Amino acid sequence: PATPRRRSCSRSPIAALISATLLVAMMLASPMRAEAELTAGWSCYPDQAWFLTDPGTYLALTGGWGSGKSMIARRKGILCSAQNPGSAGMIVLPTYRMLRDLMWRQFQRECIDAGVEFEVHKSDMEVYFPWWDHLVMFRSADRPERLEGHDIAWAIIDEADQTPPEIHEKVLSRVRDPRAERLFYGVTGTPAMGWLEPLCDGPDAFFEWRSMDTRENLDLPGVMVDALVSQLNPRKAKAYLAGQFVDLYAGQCYDDFDAEEHVRQVGA
Repeated sequence: PATPRRRSCSRSPIAALISATLLVAMMLASPMRAEAELTAGWSCYPDQAWFLTDPGTYLALTGGWGSGKSMIARRKGILCSAQNPGSAGMIVLPTYRMLRDLMWRQFQRECIDAGVEFEVHKSDMEVYFPWWDHLVMFRSADRPERLEGHDIAWAIIDEADQTPPEIHEKVLSRVRDPRAERLFYGVTGTPAMGWLEPLCDGPDAFFEWRSMDTRENLDLPGVMVDALVSQLNPRKAKAYLAGQFVDLYAGQCYDDFDAEEHVRQVGA
């Protein structure tokens, strides 16, 4: 098998040694110290910070296009790894292509930016954190058999609205490692009416849920946000910008139909 590759931040040797020594000492001391060290270096918007730091076990964050859901999912994965030494975690996306393009490389970049040492097991699509003796498995919902047979401390499904409900059930059943310091299961995605909506919003909600508006993300180009605002009808804007659950097509043949605007009385 291929030898795992180790990557680290590019900085001067002396600075890297001092930083790594201090960081390792703090992070090995306790999960709480690791959490404080990591979150201090991350800039987040309020709803992102909630998902990252809230002590709840089952959290859901929905948001509009470009609101930063996947980014905070990656950071939550790193944080959960630090909080659960000697265990393992899992990140799931709907397809292998999405896993590769939206999460695998970007997760490693987050680790590098945070100064966290890691090893890449490319053939298994896994990342190992030697500081915490923690393994992160990257899996796709289109290969559900690879979700089975694991006892893990945490799991995150990103773009959860694009996965079938059976994936939610499978992943939830794996979050059960008795060695875990802090069990966690979270989902992120664009809101869509389906299995996710009643689990987030309603009297029988399973997740603690918040939504993030695309317009809260001030790092996005303003022209992109303005273009979306001008092109989306109010119902789509509520879903794809405000991050709220909306049944876009209920009782309608045309999603742009508005009775007040388009219905007119004719004749006497």
